Amino acid sequence: MKWSGGKIVAKAIVDSFRQMENCTLEQLRDSTRGFGLYDLFTYWVSLVSLPPSFFGITIYLTNEQWLDTPFKPSARSYGPSWIVVDNPSLENQWLNATP
Repeated sequence: MKWSGGKIVAKAIVDSFRQMENCTLEQLRDSTRGFGLYDLFTYWVSLVSLPPSFFGITIYLTNEQWLDTPFKPSARSYGPSWIVVDNPSLENQWLNATP
């Protein structure tokens, strides 16, 4: 499928991630302690309708960079918000595209 998540506005490298089976909303929020997301109360309130226990994942990023010019790529994706770029060809296709 083609990219369907709108324009790409930032790029980053995944540093690590944490998977949590039978996770609660409190555990998920606690996994973001020390990061900006932890204090975004509007975000956490928006998740109160989650079931009491769910599969949670927190992805920790490094080298985050907002792009000067957002762009909508013509390349293919298998998800609406993440693109895995694991070789120079994909990096060129996704991250160096012209707006």
